[in-house]
Amino acid sequence: MKRTFAFYAAAVLLLIPAVCSAATYYVSPSGNDSDPGSESKPFRTFQKAISTAQSGDTVFLKSGTYDLTGYTTTLYRPISIVGEDKKTTVLTNGGTMTLHVPIKVKNLKFTNYSKASYNDAVFRIASTAGEVVDGFSIENCIFENVPCALWAKNAAGPIKNLSIKNCTLSNISSSWSVQAIVIASMSNVSYIDISGNTLENIYTTDPQHDAFGILIGKDEAPVVPDHITVSNNTITHLVGGTVYTGYYAAGRGVLLYGNYHQILNNVITDINQSDAHNCIYIKGSYSTIANNILHDCGSTSGGSGDLTIKGNDNVGNVISGNRITGDHTGGGFGIYTKGGVTIDNNYVRKTASGQGVFSFQLLGQVYKITRNHIESPEAAIYLWNADNVLIQDNAAISYSGAPIYLNHVTGVTDNNNTKCTGYNCGKLDPPVATCQNTGYYCTSTCGSGNLSNLNSTCSSGMVCCDSYDAGPPASPTGFRALIASAAGSCRARQMEFPDLSSPEAFSTISRPDEAGSGGDSLQPGGFRVFPKWD
Repeated sequence: MKRTFAFYAAAVLLLIPAVCSAATYYVSPSGNDSDPGSESKPFRTFQKAISTAQSGDTVFLKSGTYDLTGYTTTLYRPISIVGEDKKTTVLTNGGTMTLHVPIKVKNLKFTNYSKASYNDAVFRIASTAGEVVDGFSIENCIFENVPCALWAKNAAGPIKNLSIKNCTLSNISSSWSVQAIVIASMSNVSYIDISGNTLENIYTTDPQHDAFGILIGKDEAPVVPDHITVSNNTITHLVGGTVYTGYYAAGRGVLLYGNYHQILNNVITDINQSDAHNCIYIKGSYSTIANNILHDCGSTSGGSGDLTIKGNDNVGNVISGNRITGDHTGGGFGIYTKGGVTIDNNYVRKTASGQGVFSFQLLGQVYKITRNHIESPEAAIYLWNADNVLIQDNAAISYSGAPIYLNHVTGVTDNNNTKCTGYNCGKLDPPVATCQNTGYYCTSTCGSGNLSNLNSTCSSGMVCCDSYDAGPPASPTGFRALIASAAGSCRARQMEFPDLSSPEAFSTISRPDEAGSGGDSLQPGGFRVFPKWD
C-alpha cells in the first residue's frame, strides 16, 4: 500500500498535543481558593492565583484589598498581573517578588511593603548569567510607602526592553539607601523606557545614606547601559543623606551611566542641599538632556551641579532647552560638565548663590555654549582647561565679577555675547532670542499667555507660553510661583501635585515669600515637606 506524504504528515500531527490558549485566573476578596479561579468562581487570594498561573497566563484581580503579610515568591514563568482599577485594587503588607523572567504588571496599587533589608522591593530582577529578562513592563500602577518599586541592582543576565509608564511612586523610604527605581545589572542593560511617572517623597531616614529617584547602571559594571529614555516624569521632594562618611551621601533625581540616552521633558524639583545632590546626573556619551524643568536641585560648591555630566572620556552630549532655576543658598552650579558637550538654548537662573555653568577638562574636546541665558551671583560661565571653545549668542549675567571667566583656556571664539555685571541688568535676553532661552515654555497648547512672536522658535506643532519668573534678582521668584499660576498656564496644567498621606513622617518648612518678607508654611497640596531625621 502506497502511503503519501500527506498521510505521514497527518499521522505526525496526531502525535502533537493541542496547544492550549493562555488562561486568565480571576481573584476576588469574596472568592474561594477551592474554586477554579474563573470569572464567575474566582480565587480568594493572590497567592493561589500566582501559584496556579503558567507561562503566558494572566492573573486578574478584582477591586479590593489583598493582604500579603509574610508572602514572598520567586517567578520563573512569564505571566501578566492585572488589576481592575489601580486606585481600588490594593496589594498590601507584601514582601519581594523575585523575577527570573519578564512579567507584565498593570492597574495595581502596592502599599506598606516590607522594609526589613537593604534590597527589599516590590519587584526584584535576579536573572542569572544564562537568563535574559526581555520585555518586563509596569504600567499605570501606584507604589506607596514601599522601599523600592523595582530593584535590579545585581542581576547577572541582560535586561532589555523594560518599561515603567504612567505610575505614581510616593513615600519611597527606608533606613538604608533608597532607590525608587534601580536597574544596575552586571550584564547589558538596554532600551529602557521610564516615562510619564510621578515620583514624590523619596527619602532615607538615615542621613548617612543615599536617595535616588531613578538609578540605572553603576561604576563597577563591566558593560555600560545604552539607549535609556527617561521622559515626561515629575520627581519632587527627594531627600538624600548629608553626612560625610568617607564619601558624600548622594541625593539625585536621575542618575544614568552609559551612552545614547534621552532625558526629556521632565520636571524635577526640591532636592535637599548637600554635596553630591542633583536633579540630573549622567556618566556617559552621546546623550541628550533636553526640555527639562529643574528647580532647587540641591547642588553645593562640591563636584557636581543641578544638571551634571561627568565620568571619563565623555563626548557628544547635548544639553538643550532646559530651564534650571534655584533659590538655595550655599553655592552650587546650574550646569556642571566634563568633556565634550554642546550647551544650547537653555535658561539658567541661580538667584541666591553659585555659578551658572562650570565646565572643565575640555582639552581636545569640542565644546560649544550658544544661545543661552545664564544668570548667577558668581561667574555665569566658568571654563577651565580647554583649547577648542565656542561661546556665542549668550546673555551672561553675574551679580558680582566677570560674567565669563576663562582659566587655562586657549582657542576661544567669544562672539556676539551680551554681558552684564551687577544687580541692575534687568531681563537680559540672548542676542538670538528663543522661547526657551528667554524663560518661556514651548508647549502643545496655550491660553492667554501665548507669545506668538516666539512661536517659530519652538518645534513644529508647539507654541510659546509665558514665563513664571522674571524680574530683578533682589526679588527672586521660586518654583512656588509656578504652582500658584498653574490654573492659567499650559505647561503647569501638565503637572499634578496631589495631596499625600503619612504626615507623621514630615515636618513643614518655611520659606521666604516672593517679596522676601516673612515666610509661609508649605502645606500638603502645594509643596510637600521634608522628612525629619530624629
